[in-house]
Amino acid sequence: MRIVVNLVKILVAVAALAAMLHLICWDSKRPVVRLVQVTGDSMEPTLRAGDRLLFIRWPWRVGSIVLADVDEDAPVVKRVGEFRQGWVYLCGDNKLASTTYWARPEQIECVLLCQAPLPVPSVAAAAPDPIE
Repeated sequence: MRIVVNLVKILVAVAALAAMLHLICWDSKRPVVRLVQVTGDSMEPTLRAGDRLLFIRWPWRVGSIVLADVDEDAPVVKRVGEFRQGWVYLCGDNKLASTTYWARPEQIECVLLCQAPLPVPSVAAAAPDPIE
């Protein structure tokens, strides 16, 4: 039981640190950490609408869940399906409800680290992160 309590304390501390980094990097063009709330059902059953996710700038690979700027109104959460001839194929886990994209590697903002146990800051929930 003591180990579980300590593990929960560590997870809460990590999430709090991530939230602070997110707020500090809010105006950054490429923040190190991003907190995002899922909308839509393109990533079901892996991710569901309302799930809060913690993304970090980290190298991606085929199979990674990433946050990408694909010229939509807001960045999208997709899985890297393949990498071919300098292009990244991004797809959802729900094939019936997902839009797919071919993107350049530089359009991938960050990689999913974990589901965030803390609420997404209200500014992020109200509007997508500014991407300039």
